[in-house]
Amino acid sequence: MTVGISQDIFQMHRKPRLSILLSTRNRSQIAYECARRILSSERNDFELIIRNNGSQDDTRSVLASLTDSRLQVISNDENQGTRTFFEIAKLASGDFVTWISDEDNFDFDVAMEIVSLLEEDRENHVAFGGIIVGKSQHRVVLSATHDPSNSKLQTLHFSGCGGLFIRRVVLAKTLALNVDSEAVAYKLWNYYPIGFFASRCVGRHLPGSSRVVVTQSRFADTTHNWSQEVSTRTMRLPHYYPRSEFDRLVSNTMNALVGNWPMRYRLQLTVKLILVYTLRERKYLDPNFINLLRENYSQLQVDSYVDHIRSKHLDNQALLRLWTLWEVVLLLPFNFLRTWPAWRSATKLQAQ
Repeated sequence: MTVGISQDIFQMHRKPRLSILLSTRNRSQIAYECARRILSSERNDFELIIRNNGSQDDTRSVLASLTDSRLQVISNDENQGTRTFFEIAKLASGDFVTWISDEDNFDFDVAMEIVSLLEEDRENHVAFGGIIVGKSQHRVVLSATHDPSNSKLQTLHFSGCGGLFIRRVVLAKTLALNVDSEAVAYKLWNYYPIGFFASRCVGRHLPGSSRVVVTQSRFADTTHNWSQEVSTRTMRLPHYYPRSEFDRLVSNTMNALVGNWPMRYRLQLTVKLILVYTLRERKYLDPNFINLLRENYSQLQVDSYVDHIRSKHLDNQALLRLWTLWEVVLLLPFNFLRTWPAWRSATKLQAQ
């Protein structure tokens, strides 16, 4: 006699189609609400993995109250900065991987539509959906592209958590990088790990959907949780400061040049990265940019930023152009030399 197995039980024991990765720190109730909403879905083709990144509040006990066969909660005793996004990805078992912020709502219908895009096109490994962020509910939709250098450019400039989907078997090569400290992580991906992972996996094309897959619906004070001070002498400024923006240019151009793809694409991407950087430099005291900061940071943090820009006279457009020229022509090559050892160390294990 054949014993029947229910479809629900069968689904629970097969490899999930999608791994949803959520890293959190010191935001117990926000993380709980996000997880509860995701687990309210009746779907059984996904897993939710939460990594508690050295929280000092009651995150551990609050998340322990959630019981679901689709849920896995991991707690790390110390704050590993943006490495937490790297480490949590190693736990994924689904065919596809996506990250989400604990402040976001997640639309499964749109997510699975994007997963289907990748299932139907085995040559592409990264796809995206629309996201809505900020209290003004600003809609962000990346442009699909069939140009290899533009595909990489789009991913390198991605600055969020949610909306990007990556094929796990391709992501595994990036997860073999030797990233043993936050200092190395910063040199590889600055403050933007998800865009970095996607840039290492993207193919010649970058497909996507304009439909919104992630909506920011909960808001918490941004406390710079995903960075660490190596020491007081090497304190890193927040990601929106000029110094950090330049460090991101260094990381991105190194990523563009150190790759196993045709040199013409590497050079095209490098030129595009520099051009985008020089255009973005003009924003530092733009009223729209300051208003965006006010949506996400305290008034004290915004005032400190404005004082910083003015102290360096970067509100003077003529001086700013000279500053940018100095950075790109002289400082960029110099910083390549300082960054290269970290890249060599990180990729050494991967090459073995």
